[in-house]
Amino acid sequence: MALLASPHRSNTQHGRSMIEMLGVLSIVGILSIAGISELGKILSRHKTMKTIETFTQLVQDVLIQKRAFRTIPEGYTSQMSLAISEAGLLPSGWEYKNQKLYNNMGYAMFYNKNNQIQINYTMTGKNAILSGSNKELCRMFFTNFAVPFETSIKSVAVYQGSKDIGYWYGDNYCTQTQNCLKNITIPDIEKQCSICAKNEDYGCVFVIFFPFD
Repeated sequence: MALLASPHRSNTQHGRSMIEMLGVLSIVGILSIAGISELGKILSRHKTMKTIETFTQLVQDVLIQKRAFRTIPEGYTSQMSLAISEAGLLPSGWEYKNQKLYNNMGYAMFYNKNNQIQINYTMTGKNAILSGSNKELCRMFFTNFAVPFETSIKSVAVYQGSKDIGYWYGDNYCTQTQNCLKNITIPDIEKQCSICAKNEDYGCVFVIFFPFD
């Protein structure tokens, strides 16, 4: 005679299966959220790195032709930024508008001031960008831009409003009493960039000087 399945046993197995399925779905959901979060971090870092790469390209091209830009009248005007745009030096993803050179994380302004090129790159704050942070961008500015330029850069600093941590100087302009880029450490960069994390709703400005001579 064929044995009949116990209704009690069938219901228990059915209940267990539903609980197990819900558990699996919960785990999948958690992993999906974690994956999305991690993907967001990767995309943000890629975007930030791309900003540094194109900014570096822009500065290199300007320095190659800096003798031509030296003829621009001194002062805090937009004339050098406009001249850079008209010379066709803007990398992909950059544009000239409102007297500034914009990319997807901020904008730059170039000046002929006191026989040097002053570059102000303003990180526009978290409300103006899709991802990333001012502090992370600041870190990359130091490690991937300022330090590689240490032999030709005059000085660099970070500002938020009127606040700054102090200037760091290139090899040819640093004295024993000053902060030298060649000696900068990760904790130094963290301290310098901490100002950008205090209020990310406001722009943090990376200020660089290159001599014309």
